[in-house]
This record gives sequence, C-alpha cells and structure tokens, in this order.
Amino acid sequence: MATDQSCYALVAYNRLMNGEPALFDYSDVTFDEGNVPETDDMTATLGLPAQINSGDKFNAVISVNKWDNEAGYKLIDFIMTVPEGVTVTNVTAGERLDGGEVSYNVDGEGKLRVVYFDAEENADLQVSGTEFPAELFKVVFEANEVANTVSKLDFTIEGMSVKLTSDSTDENAMVVVNTEKAAGSVQIVFGISFTAVELYTGDDVDLIPSTKKAVAVAVTGISGGIKLTYKDETTTIDFMYSAEITGTYGIATYVALVDAAIDTNNFVNESYMTLADGDAAPITFGETNNDGVVNAQDALAAVNAWLRKSEVLEEDGTLSDMNILTLNVNGDSRVNTFDALGIVESFVNNTVHNIVTMAANAFAQSAN
Repeated sequence: MATDQSCYALVAYNRLMNGEPALFDYSDVTFDEGNVPETDDMTATLGLPAQINSGDKFNAVISVNKWDNEAGYKLIDFIMTVPEGVTVTNVTAGERLDGGEVSYNVDGEGKLRVVYFDAEENADLQVSGTEFPAELFKVVFEANEVANTVSKLDFTIEGMSVKLTSDSTDENAMVVVNTEKAAGSVQIVFGISFTAVELYTGDDVDLIPSTKKAVAVAVTGISGGIKLTYKDETTTIDFMYSAEITGTYGIATYVALVDAAIDTNNFVNESYMTLADGDAAPITFGETNNDGVVNAQDALAAVNAWLRKSEVLEEDGTLSDMNILTLNVNGDSRVNTFDALGIVESFVNNTVHNIVTMAANAFAQSAN
C-alpha cells in the first residue's frame, strides 16, 4: 500500500509541474474511436471449415462469447443464409446448452430458421461451464456437387435473439445478439488440400515456452486418422489426429506442438506434408495418462504441473510436448489451474474443451 501511495504522489506531482489537472480530475481525458471500450453485447461467432471438396458433409458451429444463467432466457432463434447447392441435413444443440429442443426449417428463400425452447414446461435455458466462447448449435451441411458452379460458399447469420418473455412491447423482453462476426466462407477445392492455423504460442509464464506453438492442420479428401507428417530440410513432425476437432466441423484435423519459428504457411505446402498408410497417434484434450478416460486424475495432473511437481515434469523441469497439448485445454498459452477447472467441467458436464471451439473459429477466420 505504501508503494501505491508513493506512486500516486509522484504522478500527482508530475501533473502539477506540467500544468495538468489534479490526479483525480479527469477533465483532460478524451476518447477517440480507438479508445472506446469494446461493447459488452452478447456476440455470436460462426465456425466453419476453411476448405471442403464438392459433395462433402461439413459442420457450422454457432457460439456465443457470454451467457447469463440467472437472466431467465426462455428461447433462442436465428436465421442463417444457406448458399445454393448446399443442403441442411441436421441442426443440433451444443453439449453445453440445455433446457429446450431444436426446431428448424429452410424456407423458400434459402434461409435456415432455427428455434430452441421448451414448448412444454417453459424452462429456463442454461449453458454449463465457465469458459467462452460456448457452442450453442451445430448445423450439418452437405455440398451437393457445387464445384462446377462456384468456388466459394458464403454463410451469414442475419439475425439472432434471446427472448425472456412473450411481451413484445417490453424493451427488456429480448436480447439482440451481435452477429457482425457470425459470417464466413468455405472454399471449394479438389482432392487433398491442407489448411493450417495457429492455436496458441507459449508466453514463458506457465510451462509453455515462447519457442513453441500449437498448430492444427485440416485435410480435405481423406478419411481421418491416417498418418500425417511434416518434413523440411531440418525438421520432421508427426502430427496427432484429433477426433474432437474433426467431429466439430467434419474435416479430418491433426494437431502438433512445433517450433514457433516455423512459418505456419509451411504446413499447407504439399512438398512438406506427407500422408501415409497406417494410423496417426490420437490425441484427446484433457486425457493425460493414456487410460482412455478424462477424469479427476487428469485434472490433478494440471494442478500438479502448476505446482511444479516432478511426476508430471521432464527431468529439466519442463512439460513434454504431448502434455502441453493435452493439458492446455482452454488454449490460453499456459498450463495452470484454469485448465484443471476446464478438465473438470468437461467430464462433469460432458462438454467439449474450449480449445476445440477455438480451432473451429480459427479455421473459419483463415478462410476469410
């Protein structure tokens, strides 16, 4: 406290000597557009694969950046554009969303309309867990041989709202969700093609060095799980297959922890990437001890890593690449107790980890 008070005194004296208003007089503070705080609105994002082959099935993931379980939300609805030549085969609620049932239809204008609510008991809608963005819906599409007519499919959520009551005259009856970022494109490609995104880079704070980054590579035109290897003049990397990310948006996806100095664009260069017979090593986020299940022991592994206990660390006090990938389930570039909570939330609430949703959104952004 003494240090804080000394700092305040020095700042006040500096302002006095420079002819500025007193320390707590904010009359000289101005805001331009770059300084305006970001909106606190509920915001939606749209996760899509960056590339697909014509005829593929693929998923769109709709997520939100916040949710208030105490607000008493009763219904969610949204409208989404469906490009010509694309069929909607299913719409499901995300594993974290509970309290209602999904109804949907594609109207005569090619708009997908989705509603989620409890038609019998009018229950409050709830989102489990504390990490955001949270997946609310997954839309399954099929591209019906569209490659001959278009090279890109554009998707947009035109409107999304959360309703609390039926009184349309009450200005507090509805929350309009910000959908400015809920748009994306999917490129139509032929055969095998690679898309790579960076998930996070270490920051030297909690066990992930700044010399390493996690990358995900999506591969079109293959059945998931076969071996994927990167090899340049000096480095060989065997990628691990992620069934979780693959299942999220429908395209075979692999992850690896790599040297941060390697250009992420290298992982889309076909001269460096090799697919081979056999199965790639699988990875399950949060599963640290290879017992086939994510449970309290895995959460304790994250805690023990943060405590710097030797049983989860290498001899030099670092984490193995595999442990970094499996433990950093929230994708924040650090392995700490937030990851322990994320692992617990996953197996208690049967939800996907935040890193999976992050990957889907990253691929969508890479396409744009």
